[in-house]
Amino acid sequence: MTRSFKLLILTVLAISAIGGDTAAAAAFEKPPGPITSTITPDGSGKNKHKVWDIPGHFLTCAEENGTFTSGDAATQISQLISAAWNYIGCVMLGQEATVSMNGCNYAFHASGVTDILCPPGNEITFSVPSPPCDVKIAAQSGLGTVTYSNINGETEVTVSQSITGISGTASGAGCPATGSFTNGNVTTGNFILTAEKDDGTTTMVKLRRTP
Repeated sequence: MTRSFKLLILTVLAISAIGGDTAAAAAFEKPPGPITSTITPDGSGKNKHKVWDIPGHFLTCAEENGTFTSGDAATQISQLISAAWNYIGCVMLGQEATVSMNGCNYAFHASGVTDILCPPGNEITFSVPSPPCDVKIAAQSGLGTVTYSNINGETEVTVSQSITGISGTASGAGCPATGSFTNGNVTTGNFILTAEKDDGTTTMVKLRRTP
């Protein structure tokens, strides 16, 4: 190998290393100290509704609500973890459905993936009574994709979900398909995150996704 060729390789490696060091990872930017983020629907109709497309089953909810909390003093955080989550006005298989979170919550990563977080042995359950059908979704990670848009002077973030590859089980005489599945999807369900100071005030503060 000639000296000039060695020099070329070293130069390319050096440039690659510099690029890797300076590339900014996606993050949520917030003020220092604790914040609480409340979710609200993004408009109406399709954007407002949450639709889970489970093989043989559709669960449609008129609305979802919840909060995220962060007590971290950092101003750049990689994920937001929900403190409470509820689904309202849900229908599955033509019946009113009950959604039981059973202590499960979500982690929304700035990188665009979502984790389902559950206490050991617990699952999210969608249930209808007659004939009975239960769809259960356990903890899992790396589900994508979630996209974010900064709005309202960078004090709010629109979260748009189009998540694929959700795994779980369906059981019961009323289920069109039973057993395990690995191809569940969330097809719609946008919401807006609004951050407030976690000190008893309702002052909106910066919350944005960067870069």
